Amino acid sequence: MDRRSRIVVFFVYFLAFLGIALPYPVFTPLFLDGHIESGLSPEVALGIALAVYPLGLFFGGGTLGSLSDKYGRRPVLLGSLFLTTLGTVWSGFAIIQEDFWQLVISRMVTGYFEANSSIARAMLIDREKDGAKASSFAFLSIGGYGGYLFGPVLGGLLATYSNDMPFLVAGIASGIAFVMAVLWLPETNEQVLQFGVNKTAKRPGVIKMLASHAMFRQLLFAQFMLTMCINTFYQFYPLLLNTRWGAGPEEIAFINAFFTGTMILFAFVGVPKIEKMMTLGHNLIIAGTVLAIFMMVILLSENYVMAIVIATVIGVAVSILNAAIPAFMSRETQDLEQGAVMGSLTSSFCMSQAVISVLGGYVATYSLSITYGLGAIAAIIGVVQVQRIRRIGRKVAV
Repeated sequence: MDRRSRIVVFFVYFLAFLGIALPYPVFTPLFLDGHIESGLSPEVALGIALAVYPLGLFFGGGTLGSLSDKYGRRPVLLGSLFLTTLGTVWSGFAIIQEDFWQLVISRMVTGYFEANSSIARAMLIDREKDGAKASSFAFLSIGGYGGYLFGPVLGGLLATYSNDMPFLVAGIASGIAFVMAVLWLPETNEQVLQFGVNKTAKRPGVIKMLASHAMFRQLLFAQFMLTMCINTFYQFYPLLLNTRWGAGPEEIAFINAFFTGTMILFAFVGVPKIEKMMTLGHNLIIAGTVLAIFMMVILLSENYVMAIVIATVIGVAVSILNAAIPAFMSRETQDLEQGAVMGSLTSSFCMSQAVISVLGGYVATYSLSITYGLGAIAAIIGVVQVQRIRRIGRKVAV
């Protein structure tokens, strides 16, 4: 893929994760201070407003990638970027009008079309002549980490001017991405390039793919378990810092920036080197095992400085996993349409985030250590599943 096309897909990926993180510093004061009336308690309204975006991602992930298999990556990506721009600006106007339900609908619509990150992954696969590489997905992961890192900062800074400003600026950024895609992004789906609309590519949906394709079922289960552990760490690390070591908001923000910066640096420098040293399967097994072990070791930290050191190791493991999982998934499902496969990863990630948020939050009321233990167990199950898949692959090769 040429440089300009890589810039576009990177920007698309960045915007998807920016959309998740941007509202965090905006929505809490917006609802708790009574700027938007919903007829619900502020806490319930806040929860709904935050939940609908990843819910949109969940449904969009199962649709947009499949549509790009049939109609081409470029038209589906362009359409989704245009509608993402409208949805983001719509959220800003909903805040101006103090209309809660309009805000909820606009956020869900935006989340649905921001699932175009699955198309960005599929475009990389289309252009990898020797098979999907972890280093290519590490490149995209940097965009995702950047969205998580700068989203809260950007949202907090722009909200000092007005609560709608972060969304209007994000809408402008999405519009710029749309223009860049129009000018620079070629079609990469070879079937569509050669034959036009791919009439053999049907939108099977994740459930049908799970029912009909054994290897896909095995792979998605492994991915779900590994991302369950990753999301356990993401969701509950601030709570751990606060309850165990009394870290305040500034310390948590600093540690989060350090952790995310570590992942960005290692994705840029370390993953390409690791990829040359080990197979994708070994990457997943070793990184998953390290993640599980250090999820428990961090509970033994005597202070938050040691917790930062351990979190750095976890960040390296997460960086490897986020790059290797889609590459491994693509390699083992070459007989399936890759847009649909990459879309399933988005949906599965959102589902794992929702499950651990609810389950882990309930368990944390009794013991946060048990929540982290559940995350570690999920990672071990994922590692065992990856080894099982590798064993199946060796038998098929023989």
